[in-house]
Amino acid sequence: MCTDRIRSTAWFLLVMIFALAPALSATKPTHPPSVERNFTEKDVAGLAFRSVGPANMGGRVSSIALVPGSRTSFYVGFGTGGVFKTTNLGVTFSPVFDKYPVLSIGALAVADAPANWPGWAEEKKKEGEAPPPPKSAGEKKSEEKGKGKIVWVGTGEGNGRNSSSWGNGVYRSTDAGESFTHLGLDDTHDIPRLAVDPRNPDVCYVAALGHLWGANPQRGVFKTRDGGKTWQHVLKIDDNVMRHLATRRYRPGSTQPVAVGGPGREDVVEPIDTSLEEE
Repeated sequence: MCTDRIRSTAWFLLVMIFALAPALSATKPTHPPSVERNFTEKDVAGLAFRSVGPANMGGRVSSIALVPGSRTSFYVGFGTGGVFKTTNLGVTFSPVFDKYPVLSIGALAVADAPANWPGWAEEKKKEGEAPPPPKSAGEKKSEEKGKGKIVWVGTGEGNGRNSSSWGNGVYRSTDAGESFTHLGLDDTHDIPRLAVDPRNPDVCYVAALGHLWGANPQRGVFKTRDGGKTWQHVLKIDDNVMRHLATRRYRPGSTQPVAVGGPGREDVVEPIDTSLEEE
């Protein structure tokens, strides 16, 4: 009796499967053939910015400098927290300026060291005085080694407020942030902008705010042509004018460099006296 019931149920299920098979196959979704298309802004319209760190309080972010040609490496300067570097698109950050006497950062700039950069000769001289390092099979060429090699740091956040911290001038790294050398302009206090010549990383313009609460001569725009060994004061109003100067810029179609006023002074455009720039 039980065996007959099981056999009847099995036959019933088998008949139902064969009966429903055409209907099931007819309702199977069909996919249109894939068509190539261009990536547009609408594809990321639903995404939003999020903080990628550092997680601990480091003060106001005063400057961000991207490594030329790199999608994953950049530097972040903080008003009271020093300089951090990431090489993995912000997944992790490493402090690179903590061992120096100031942590108030106003401006950052990163540049490549081209094959004709004078610093290569100085490095070879130092390498000649030291024991030669072991050579690797894939030793990089100068062009590759020079990517993002030069990092300029202007200390002093440049945001005038009752709790501003000031710096002690300009620093530069020639080893991609591994170490920094102090290059003077100690009394500028606040440096809100730097501009480096992309053709020659030894040429740098510094926009200095000067003392926040009093007069001092180190304010205006300074220029170096030798990597910070010497400085020229190429734009100066007087010791009392407190101006938030921006970077060296060029008017379209002109070779005359100008300094443009910062927040609240965008209408101010002062020509830089190039006659003071020694050749």
